[in-house]
Amino acid sequence: KLSRQKNYFRAQNTQSPVLQIHLGTFRSDRRALPRSPLTLNEEGADYLRVEVLKVEEKGSDVHLASRLVADAAKATYDFQIVVSNDSDLVPAISIAATEFSSRIDLVLPLQEVRRGSNNLRKQKLNGVHSISSEMLKESQFPDELIDSNGHFHKPSKWT
Repeated sequence: KLSRQKNYFRAQNTQSPVLQIHLGTFRSDRRALPRSPLTLNEEGADYLRVEVLKVEEKGSDVHLASRLVADAAKATYDFQIVVSNDSDLVPAISIAATEFSSRIDLVLPLQEVRRGSNNLRKQKLNGVHSISSEMLKESQFPDELIDSNGHFHKPSKWT
């Protein structure tokens, strides 16, 4: 929900004054997609279709890739950490690592460890890591946080 996301961004901003959050956008449109299980229409020429509202997140991976390369070109950091299993980031990681000698660590999300992208792992990386359940528990925000707007609490859905 939007209110939880706003609270999460607010909580993140309590941790670092230089943190920047770059958002993508969502696009939704109606599409006729094959019905499941696949069933041929009466003529047998095509599958029966059903109209659905398809919601897609757009722009986040391109924005992340662009920032990764731009930050590598500026070299204003010691190393970069990419938390993803999206192989769409391969070209950006490759450019940052090979053309700008950026030190990049890849962190695979907990549920992605076993099926981590081999294309990502093949890049010139400083290291490949995963997030354990214990690390995730230890990294949670406290129940109450304070920022310039005052006190606020972690939503119950975060626990």
